[in-house]
Amino acid sequence: MNRAMATAFLVVLLCGLFVPLCNAEAQWCNRVTKVSGDPLFYPPIARAARVSGVATIRLTLDAEGKVADVAKISGPPMLLTFYAKQLQHWQFRADAAGHPCQFLAIASFQIGPNSITEAWKSQLPIGNILRFSVEAEPLILDVISDPMPTTWRSHHFPWFRKRRRFAE
Repeated sequence: MNRAMATAFLVVLLCGLFVPLCNAEAQWCNRVTKVSGDPLFYPPIARAARVSGVATIRLTLDAEGKVADVAKISGPPMLLTFYAKQLQHWQFRADAAGHPCQFLAIASFQIGPNSITEAWKSQLPIGNILRFSVEAEPLILDVISDPMPTTWRSHHFPWFRKRRRFAE
């Protein structure tokens, strides 16, 4: 009997020690609004490479509304990395009553005038999903002329002349 009670006491004690160490996933936010942060802009390298697409990220907020964790879900890697870095510095207001919560942030990056479709703009916002659309004009790089043309003559470069010897 004493051995059974000691075992039961040990099990209860271990459960009491390890249960607080288990971290449960944060609940989903019902309503999220942006409080502060710089506006989104198109990544310059992605704009030059004409990369476009939809990037999806899961953000976890702490009790104060600051971003605690960013999980990249899907999208072009060039856009996804830049988008995650931009959102890390934002602050949000959620209805989680001071508890950590998580939500999805979806951004559509498109190049060209009026490239965001009307279907994307007309979608109603869902409480735990924030939608963004970022448009940019195509980046046109000026072509710089080649400093050494492909056709050149040896009299332009006298130090580079080859001496030709003819066999007699």
